[in-house]
Amino acid sequence: MSIVNSLPNLINGVSQQPPNIRLKTQCEEQINAVSSVVYGLQKRPCSQHLAKILDTSLSGAFVHTINRDKYEKYVVVVGNENIRVFDLDGRERTVHKPNGVDYLKAHDTTTAFSAITVADHTFIVNKTRKTAAYDPTKALNLTPINQRYQVINIKPISPWYRDELFDNRKGYKKWFRCWSMYRVYVNGRLYSLSAQNIGASAFATYLAARLSDELGVLVVNNGLNVEIPLGTSQALYSVQDISAMGVLKWDEEVSWGGTRGNTRKVKRINPRCVLQTIGGVATVSTTTRNIGYKSPNGEVLPAPTPKNKMGIVHIRQGDYGTTYKVLINNSVVASYTTPDKDRTAVQTTAIATQLHTQLMKLQATYTISLSNNVIAITAKNVDHDFVLTCSDSLGDKAMYACKGRVQAFTNLPATCFHGFTIKVAGENGVSADDYYVQYQENTDNESTSGSWVEVAKPGLNRCPAPSTMPHRLVSNADGTFTFESIEWDARKAGDEDTAPEPSFINKTISDVFFFKNRLGLLSDENIIFSELGSYYNFYPTTVVQSLETHPIDVAVTNDTVSLLRHAVPFNETLLLFSDLTQFIIRGQDRLSPETVSVDVTTRFECELKAKPVGAGKNVYFSTRRGNNAGIREYYVDPESEVNDAADITSHCPTYIKGSVRHLSASSNEDVLLTVTDQDPTSLYIYSYYWQGNEKLQSAWGKWQLDGVILAATFIESDIVIVVDRADGVCLERITLTRDNEPVSRGFPTEILLDRRVFVAKGSAKPFTADDLIAVDVSGNVYDEESLNAFFNEGAKADCYVGVPYKFRYQFSQQVARDNNNVAILSGRLQLHQFTVAYVNTGYFQAIVKPDARAERVYTFTGRIIGSLDNRVSEVPIESGIFKFNVLAEAKTVDISLESSSHLPLTFQSAEWKAKLRRTAQRI
Repeated sequence: MSIVNSLPNLINGVSQQPPNIRLKTQCEEQINAVSSVVYGLQKRPCSQHLAKILDTSLSGAFVHTINRDKYEKYVVVVGNENIRVFDLDGRERTVHKPNGVDYLKAHDTTTAFSAITVADHTFIVNKTRKTAAYDPTKALNLTPINQRYQVINIKPISPWYRDELFDNRKGYKKWFRCWSMYRVYVNGRLYSLSAQNIGASAFATYLAARLSDELGVLVVNNGLNVEIPLGTSQALYSVQDISAMGVLKWDEEVSWGGTRGNTRKVKRINPRCVLQTIGGVATVSTTTRNIGYKSPNGEVLPAPTPKNKMGIVHIRQGDYGTTYKVLINNSVVASYTTPDKDRTAVQTTAIATQLHTQLMKLQATYTISLSNNVIAITAKNVDHDFVLTCSDSLGDKAMYACKGRVQAFTNLPATCFHGFTIKVAGENGVSADDYYVQYQENTDNESTSGSWVEVAKPGLNRCPAPSTMPHRLVSNADGTFTFESIEWDARKAGDEDTAPEPSFINKTISDVFFFKNRLGLLSDENIIFSELGSYYNFYPTTVVQSLETHPIDVAVTNDTVSLLRHAVPFNETLLLFSDLTQFIIRGQDRLSPETVSVDVTTRFECELKAKPVGAGKNVYFSTRRGNNAGIREYYVDPESEVNDAADITSHCPTYIKGSVRHLSASSNEDVLLTVTDQDPTSLYIYSYYWQGNEKLQSAWGKWQLDGVILAATFIESDIVIVVDRADGVCLERITLTRDNEPVSRGFPTEILLDRRVFVAKGSAKPFTADDLIAVDVSGNVYDEESLNAFFNEGAKADCYVGVPYKFRYQFSQQVARDNNNVAILSGRLQLHQFTVAYVNTGYFQAIVKPDARAERVYTFTGRIIGSLDNRVSEVPIESGIFKFNVLAEAKTVDISLESSSHLPLTFQSAEWKAKLRRTAQRI
């Protein structure tokens, strides 16, 4: 029975489901392709070179983007204990560092930092640095933390491959490419990776990721070095290098012939690539590095600074014939009785003067001061304390002694000595309503008297230590930046009980965020918000009453320990992620200490090396399945209003290799990208499309680059990536919009080359690479020797220079289906012919690989006889259909479309013809 079946589009990406249940529009593999619901399946946009950051490898990188407005977009790169800022044209901006860069020291730069931008300030937190409190009146001494490492250095295998010709000496010749192999035993386990499409840096990244999982410690790669943390006296892990070079081998079949049978004939058979151990690729050493600092006192908070003990005696009322006494340590030190008739002698100031005169005899021990009707008594020795009381013959109502605390604010005089501080106790036995006040003389030439002001406990000068707290990167008006520590506000009121330290003190901070006009921090199980509109204050401004603007410090409540890792604003709420549980803070009109509520919303296991990202109405976060990663899409069901998280990798559960280290999303392009540790040269791309509440596209694919991707993130429709290659670390950009820069410069077509750079006529070659090519304004291509001639004494014409990359799309195994779209499992499906529809395409190859037979390659060059676009000396770009023969059983053949050309390509649909031979009829 003859069958004609169509594939209406090719945009639903990779599926690992069995062929008979996957969608017809899904594929087996998709590399360097874009699944567009508008244009179809296209070769991905190229990467454009912006700047070379370093000439040597980078030990990981943290990248943050600043999107201030349409004219100011910047990329912040943290790496090698430094911070640098670039604009999207690759120009580096000056970064002033008045406080140095010690805060940027970390074991694993990629996962050690988090950042949030608020206006012109970007807050950067080192998640490995433990915070500390300090007394600003004293120096903060921090002790360095040194870590010992076992270092495995990976040297590049040269050459990565050998192209060798096989000649069986009977007229058959074929070229074989034999790839080398990185192979290292660590602690008795073999770790290996082919050198195909990767270098030594990529293998080092892969090895560090695998060792982290299996040794249970955080192993990082520092360029070509794999660094394993060791205990002080811990023995080294065993390492054996058996890396190998690929060489061509074959068997020989000997026969005897000739007329007499005595001629020895040798035929070469079974050509194959084998590995030949070379050694010297992996070498071992040890090193010790500083990874941070700690307080020499551990987690002990600095004690309050001792203050000289001070008390006052307030003469409140004068009367005739009244005795006034001042007692220190229960002994009368001054006594005065007013006369019965002298009116001036009963004034409060006169009484205070008489007592002050008598108290002056104590000057050896105390400082005695007088101000109107108030006497101050201060111990000269800071360690000396005393009990101050008073009495009078009017039932102790005519004078009042104040030292340490008073029962009510009304007991204090209207005027006093500047700086005098005292505790006002509330209800007996209740410390929650206690507070401190200080008398302060008015300044700025004000004519009024001083006033009592609420303050913090005397000597309690603690505040967060700037060198251990988040730092800020400030965008200056002159286009430069300043990276500096922050002077965080100290306690303004209360004491350790009424205004306790923020819960992040002596702990690490796991994330920084901005929500409801408050700066937020996560630490252990706590969420800490700054004062409303005052981002540097985490203490209440008063303890007399609770204000809506006060800082918020609240812990999550759960039946298991829930260490909070990340916070993401979502749908007018704040999502909080721990390893096993997700929490939510509802978005009330105004967030306050009284209204804040943290609730459990879902319970999904997470792997949170990468911060979850929001895009539109969804939030994406990663999970782990053995050595593979999964991605979940968090959303609110529009009908039930229940929060849920769908697994968007359920149809390809082992596709994403390793742990996700970066997540970024663009709501403009409906694209999510991930970077993993075990496949460091690839970007895993997820394309999706919603129509209302129905998802019409859910497509996974892979973009491969020629270097290790240290970081990747979106700025609107641009992907900014940091790539580590053999010649250094580069900052590059991939633009997803259809902005055809070469055509705007007069080039005949789009030019798809990675590391693409425009070179004006007469300019030198911008960089070197093994497979570098140039395309001039006429569409001519130059490589190898012709490239050197083209650039001899400067480029002969305007051109683009870059590195080719391969597009590959492997079709799923084709399956016959009945009228109900149910797969027909019985019989033999023999494919005859494939047809693909292409649009604005210049070059591609269709490759058919049957089992046990040689592969066949069908090439489309864009030159069609009779086409008006087929002109000499012009680059042909065509639209139409391309047919090629298969002639193989569907389940024993691989069919793919490939292109390494710089020319664009777009596929919209496909069709195949086959014959189905069945031995039975379905009823």
